[in-house]
Amino acid sequence: MSESGAKYKSGHKTNRSEYNAKWYIENKERLAKSFAENYISNIDERLKSRRMYYLANRDDCLKKMSEYHKTINGKSLKSSRQRKRRAIKRGAEICDFTHSQWIALQEAFNHCCAYCGGRFKGRLTQDHITPLTKGGNHTLSNIVPSCRKHNAEKGTGSPLSIVQPFLLLGVS
Repeated sequence: MSESGAKYKSGHKTNRSEYNAKWYIENKERLAKSFAENYISNIDERLKSRRMYYLANRDDCLKKMSEYHKTINGKSLKSSRQRKRRAIKRGAEICDFTHSQWIALQEAFNHCCAYCGGRFKGRLTQDHITPLTKGGNHTLSNIVPSCRKHNAEKGTGSPLSIVQPFLLLGVS
């Protein structure tokens, strides 16, 4: 760009940005369509490029993925995300149960099954008192820790014994 062109451009920045914003609004649909067509037509090249990058930088990629899937205390969030996704698919109206609430709930029950009282540290499952298939919610007041055996026995039926849901206030 010539010196006079650069001088003109610097003196008319506000006019140019207003023009660009207006043009973008007027052509938004056309741009979206163009980007979508470009994405579809170049998908093989993009996948090949990503694969080559991964092969060249495998250790860094694995390290980044590992860090991404960890919480503050080193626990994986993947299973929590999968449970929440399952609850949403099953139609739970309230789906606000978090990983930190699950940790706190296990500690409140002293890592014991709510039905048999057996201690199963690190091997407890989330049992919905009112099953998701029967309109239950994925929330703290509807979940108790259970060993795999008793959670499987209960299935989608009513609780095996009377259990008191634990209401933790202020745990997020």
